[in-house]
Amino acid sequence: MHSPTAPMPLSVGQRKVLEKLSRLHTARHRDMQCARALLLSADGVTDTVIGVRLGVSPTTVSNQRKRFMDDGLKGIGVVRKGRSPKPLIPPQKVTKIVQAIMHEKSEGETDWSCRSMPMAQGVSSATVQRVWFARNVKFYRVKTFKHWREILGRWYRDQLWRATPDLIERWERKMSVTVPKWTIRRMKTKWGSCNRETGHIWLNIELAKKHPECLEYLTVHEMTHLLERSHGPRFTKLMDKHLPDWRARWDRLNEAPLGHEQWVRL
Repeated sequence: MHSPTAPMPLSVGQRKVLEKLSRLHTARHRDMQCARALLLSADGVTDTVIGVRLGVSPTTVSNQRKRFMDDGLKGIGVVRKGRSPKPLIPPQKVTKIVQAIMHEKSEGETDWSCRSMPMAQGVSSATVQRVWFARNVKFYRVKTFKHWREILGRWYRDQLWRATPDLIERWERKMSVTVPKWTIRRMKTKWGSCNRETGHIWLNIELAKKHPECLEYLTVHEMTHLLERSHGPRFTKLMDKHLPDWRARWDRLNEAPLGHEQWVRL
């Protein structure tokens, strides 16, 4: 007789991201499937039962759980060493295609098509169709700029939702602080903010357009405010201790803002 399966440990932040990914219709199917398998595993469901529910083998479920235990959220969707990768569209190319839809027009045409967009972006028609399908793009139904901004905004938000939990969890241990709540929002004049009394941190959605080092800098910056309210000498000393290259990251963050707003220093 087999002993009951021990639930896979999950942090609150990891569960929150996995629950969101499991319901995200724009995510890749295998990533959604993996998120659902991990959530069931965290509830103590056996690999065999999970496989039956999701239509995969118990071995697949076991491998997904082992990879998550080793790599965390960043391991989801990553091809294991020695295996052939499935064709993926680089995030930078996705951003260019979606931004072209929002801000540009095809030369000599009123709208982009599956013929003009591939020629302009140097990709195949199938790649363009995958990007449009994943984001529910239907030109004959979309008439306003606002709708396109919402599509791109959702994609940026999803990137931050996947990257931030591991960052916060890692730096909570390093800095001996706790972040009970964090939120992604669009802000006009700041990259982020922190409520020292509640421990609530806000991150600007525009950070999704920046290098990952910038997101880490901003996260550490706001978490440092949990230890020191002002930007005085003690704050600087704490930043130097935890993130010695923070000044270079700050410069990189602000050298080419992508929003139209005038950014101010935090």
